[in-house]
Amino acid sequence: MKNKIIGIFVGMLLLATAVSTTGSLKISSVQNTPNNSTLQKLSFQQKALIFGEITNLTTYDECIVFQAEKIKVITFSPFSFNPYISGEYFEILKEHKGFIGLDYIFALTTLHTPEIVCSVDSFIDRLRIIMVDISIKWRDIEISLDTPGATYQVFTASDKAIAPVNNTAYAGDAVVTYKDYIQLSTYRGNVTTTLRYIPTNIYLGSWTVHV
Repeated sequence: MKNKIIGIFVGMLLLATAVSTTGSLKISSVQNTPNNSTLQKLSFQQKALIFGEITNLTTYDECIVFQAEKIKVITFSPFSFNPYISGEYFEILKEHKGFIGLDYIFALTTLHTPEIVCSVDSFIDRLRIIMVDISIKWRDIEISLDTPGATYQVFTASDKAIAPVNNTAYAGDAVVTYKDYIQLSTYRGNVTTTLRYIPTNIYLGSWTVHV
């Protein structure tokens, strides 16, 4: 049974590698706006096999952007196998092996992980977003603290709570935007906050705040 599963998986990879990129694909381009300029600052690349149903397919520069409807994503370093069914955004290189249509993908490609940069303000116990790629949802960001007893909560620039304390999964469709912030509390001392991008399982960075 194990050999059969491995054989099927290898066959899928060979199929994805054998099929050439579709040059005739006609999809709309992301509009050239000031906000989209930060989209080019992508820090990480990761090989992945992606297959399933997608929507809202667009392009910019050398990348393709789409939302998941019902897809599976297999990454290889580190290895992971994850389903996505909630409209998560993905960015991949236009150069790929396989098929990408307006509503379906089966491709061996390179995933991008978006970049987020925070500034530290220890005076008010806060991490503020000072740079972020567009269309990244808070629910796709896992926040972890290195200190037991410390808590966090994410807020908009206008001080409106985006999700409950110690939680981003219930942030709904809230998009990470410039000057959003992560408020730390209930602890005194140094607290290191680490952000991980869930779709690609890549760490975005760590920042230490003296609370």
